[in-house]
Amino acid sequence: MKTTCLWITIVSSLFISTMCNATDTLPVADTKQETDEIKPLEFKLVNGQQFQLCNDLLAYLQQSYQQPEQFSHGVFKAPSDIFSTPKYEEVDKAKGLQIEMQSFAVSKKSLEGVGGWKWALNRYAEKFPNIRFYRTTIDLNNDGTVDDVLTSIHEYTEPSNISLNSNYPLTEYGTLAFDWFRESYGTRRASIVGELFKYQGRTFLVMSVGLGIRADEPLPRLNPSTGKPTKEIVVRKSICKINY
Repeated sequence: MKTTCLWITIVSSLFISTMCNATDTLPVADTKQETDEIKPLEFKLVNGQQFQLCNDLLAYLQQSYQQPEQFSHGVFKAPSDIFSTPKYEEVDKAKGLQIEMQSFAVSKKSLEGVGGWKWALNRYAEKFPNIRFYRTTIDLNNDGTVDDVLTSIHEYTEPSNISLNSNYPLTEYGTLAFDWFRESYGTRRASIVGELFKYQGRTFLVMSVGLGIRADEPLPRLNPSTGKPTKEIVVRKSICKINY
């Protein structure tokens, strides 16, 4: 009986000693993990090194932001001497959705009859409850003429936590200028996606793509017969690509 009690005492002492030693090492591992999580952003220009726009955009991001969350809902929140963004005026959601519905129709989506339009409108409002609409004026296709533009902003939460801007050119009557867009492969997308900004007098678009920022340039399509610009618009993609 004495031998059994002695054995239990020895085992208990070893167990307590082991647990105390293990507890001493836990804070070290946690501290290292926290240090890794607050590592600052490192921006790298991977496409467009030959353009001053891209180098200036890289410098702006490096000086302005340390964490991705800071520009997840807009790149140009920080002040800048060389980049500018248009002034926006908020538009009633019902009026903005009318333009969105015109966009659906131009894209040849199924909106047959009054019932189809109402169904699509309700579904869209439910899917994007945080959508907002704004009006602005900007040379949307860099043809030298200032245009009337409606911008819709879709706010996404977790896991993407980003916003998506769609820009719609408007006619003088405030309706969608669908003739700006050519039909391609049976569809016609009547919007230009991205956050609008001005650089050296020209209009560009910027958007978050994966773990990076992409800058595009909207341009007027040239008439194949005369070589002169038309009102139709094309987008020169990926002038700049900056990863982080």
